[in-house]
Amino acid sequence: MALRTTDLGVASHKRLVYRNVVAALKAAFDGSYDRERQLAGIKVTQTYPNKELDFPAIVVDYQPQKVVAAGVGHLEIFPDPQGNLRKWKHSRFEGSLALHIYALSTLDRDIIEDAVAELVRFGSLDDQLNRFYEVVYPSDEEMEATKDVEDAYSFGLFDQLMLDSDQLFAVGNSATIAPWSPEDVLVYAGGWTVNLHGGYYNCFPRHDWSLVRRVDIQAFEGTFDSPPVATAAFSWDSEDEGAASGSGYASSEESYTDASP
Repeated sequence: MALRTTDLGVASHKRLVYRNVVAALKAAFDGSYDRERQLAGIKVTQTYPNKELDFPAIVVDYQPQKVVAAGVGHLEIFPDPQGNLRKWKHSRFEGSLALHIYALSTLDRDIIEDAVAELVRFGSLDDQLNRFYEVVYPSDEEMEATKDVEDAYSFGLFDQLMLDSDQLFAVGNSATIAPWSPEDVLVYAGGWTVNLHGGYYNCFPRHDWSLVRRVDIQAFEGTFDSPPVATAAFSWDSEDEGAASGSGYASSEESYTDASP
């Protein structure tokens, strides 16, 4: 099972949505899916298909609507995976998730649409379909099993994703010439839209800068064989892990300049 994380260097809720919804659909329609055998292993992607081999396909398209603070002046304090006590901002987001269906016949389109609707509406009640919700809503046991071994920390705690499975809105059916431009082949499209919301935190640094208290810089003219023509030193006291403040200096034989890191 994939962890519910984004790139830890960027606080992104869009990648959170795509990673988990695409993975959840793939898990549900894997090789063991036998309710409609022709759908086992169906292509699930966020890229629109343009080759005949790409059909049929389910294309995930997330449309964000807003990102807001979890509360007025909201701030949380808890340790990062390295055990450093940090300040965190918690954001909520809302949007709509379109599950587009593309097929080479109206019958195939309708079969896939029904399967997707069944998955979203009733998946939590069926052992075969429940893999979808097991990925979207991992249990405490699953997060425990997928935690980082070194840090004993589950990154799944950072992100929350919730689907409004009570309501499905039809995208609408359409037919267009196939993208490889034949004269007599049509592509049939349909699908569903579901509202979703969730939450996520700001990212944490890739490196533990709390252990660094001073940085020395030397500038050389020509090669490193001669003494440096200028030096600079920066030192700080860390109030919040990942943020630094303090004072420093830069100097050479000709000048002296105050500086800050």
